[in-house]
Amino acid sequence: MRPPDTIQIQLAAKYENLALIRTLIAAALEKVEPAPDLNDLGYNVQLATHEVCLNIIQHAYGHENGCFNIEIELKSNPRAIEINIYDTGQSFDLDAIPAPNLDEPQSHGYGLFIAKQLLDTLEYHSAPGANHWRLYKQF
Repeated sequence: MRPPDTIQIQLAAKYENLALIRTLIAAALEKVEPAPDLNDLGYNVQLATHEVCLNIIQHAYGHENGCFNIEIELKSNPRAIEINIYDTGQSFDLDAIPAPNLDEPQSHGYGLFIAKQLLDTLEYHSAPGANHWRLYKQF
């Protein structure tokens, strides 16, 4: 049995579902007692999750049909939000992705860099046919 402060959903890996994911994160954070900078926290977590899911859609699945399972959990001690995303797309080495050169503008390649800056923890693990992202932010 999962804790009552967990939202769990399976979605097709499609661009139109990114807005729904942002809405689910906002709904989860509505359960939190007012905290300083809660609006900023919500925006930052939504943006980081958006960037990770966008990478799954574009790179893990490419032009193939796929889905991801998302779990959004509020934690109480310490107060945090944890988002776990599971997909079965193509895996990669997160550590091999170079940080963008901020002195030279580029048209893409900022997403995971932004996500890492906005979260306390961004982890990625892969196994044959299974990828797992863990996004974690205390507040």
